[in-house]
Amino acid sequence: MDTRLSRIVIASAVCLLAAAGLFWLIPAQTGEARAASDISPAFFPNLSLGICLLLGLFLVREAVGGRRKPQKAASAEEEAADDDTLSGRALITDMAIWIAGAVATMLLLKFAGFIPTGIVLLAGWMAFCGRRFSSGWWRSRPRCCSSA
Repeated sequence: MDTRLSRIVIASAVCLLAAAGLFWLIPAQTGEARAASDISPAFFPNLSLGICLLLGLFLVREAVGGRRKPQKAASAEEEAADDDTLSGRALITDMAIWIAGAVATMLLLKFAGFIPTGIVLLAGWMAFCGRRFSSGWWRSRPRCCSSA
């Protein structure tokens, strides 16, 4: 699948999932406001999925026929950066790590709670995504956590 077609498919999937959540999932799973002055429980989920749907539509428009970048002579570094995509075994490994992280998040939230889960998984995701930890970052954590 070429890059343009894959961008169209991904943008369409974002739109489809946001529309499904906005028009089917949220109305079926949220209740009414308890009082006239209360905000509806569906307000913030509707707002966030509405924004996702709007941005997805912009992505579709950009992928289908958006502005074209002027063609220029690319250097070897720019060509190497353009070829920095996952495929085959690397893609499967990457997806397996993200799925394992999602399962770990669900289990840790259930058994350990929100705060320990957030600390452990934030550090894990940062390490997985290539964030380099300096010793100053780790030493500053106890002071920040104890002052809260």
